[in-house]
Amino acid sequence: MTEEEIICARCGKPLKHPVWINGKPYGKTCAKNIDKPLKSRSSRAPARKAKRKNRKVDEHEGLDAFLAQPLVP
Repeated sequence: MTEEEIICARCGKPLKHPVWINGKPYGKTCAKNIDKPLKSRSSRAPARKAKRKNRKVDEHEGLDAFLAQPLVP
C-alpha cells in the first residue's frame, strides 16, 4: 500500500476519488449508504438448500462404525 492510496472507511476498497465525511474517506456508493449496514455478497444471494438436508442420519452413525472395527492389540 502506497502513501497516496486511500482506503474506504466503510468497505475497505482502495479509492481514486474519495468523498470525505467527518474526516473519513468514503467511496461514492458508501457515502450514499453511510447510514445503512454493510452487507456481504453472500447475504444477497438466495439461500441454497443442502442436498442432504432431508436425509435421516443416525446421530451415532460414525461412532457405530468406529466401534464395529475389530480391536488390534
